[in-house]
Amino acid sequence: MRLTTWGLAGVVGVALAACGSSKEPAPSTIAAAAGAGSTQELNQDDLLVTARLPRQTEEIEYVSEIGVLAKHLAQAIQAGAPDLQPAAKTVSILTLRPDLDRLGNEDAHSFVMLTFNVSDLKAAQINRLGAYGVLDLATEVKPVLPWQLAIGSWCQQHDRAPNFCMNTKLSLGDGVPWNGPQ
Repeated sequence: MRLTTWGLAGVVGVALAACGSSKEPAPSTIAAAAGAGSTQELNQDDLLVTARLPRQTEEIEYVSEIGVLAKHLAQAIQAGAPDLQPAAKTVSILTLRPDLDRLGNEDAHSFVMLTFNVSDLKAAQINRLGAYGVLDLATEVKPVLPWQLAIGSWCQQHDRAPNFCMNTKLSLGDGVPWNGPQ
């Protein structure tokens, strides 16, 4: 198992990526795409990318940021990311949203985990799909409660990722509140 961590440079990378500037070059490595976070290889077939999202004013904005992150990971994979194992079949993204602990110190909490098939990301027409369309390629979506409500609100406002929204709802099970499309 290998664990790599990125510091301030990664934070700056995610902040620049979040701006959505078309002048920024597409990331060519998983590390550059993930920004502030860590990449942990679980085994030869699966790669887990943990990424800290930049602070947002509205909870639903985190979902848009996750779309940008997924798009950047797809771009890195298509560019032949040297830090992606050649035999990797899936990439899972665990996103952390910034928060404060009970003492007011900076902290981060899990928001959602998405799993993608590497082959889907390699074949995707990213420029046509955009960030929201790349979200739709996720084969599994596991929101951390109660953040499914932020995802549901996002899904009510955005119709370009119906599979992402449906997979989120299906992952919740019976009795878990969902305010997204039925």
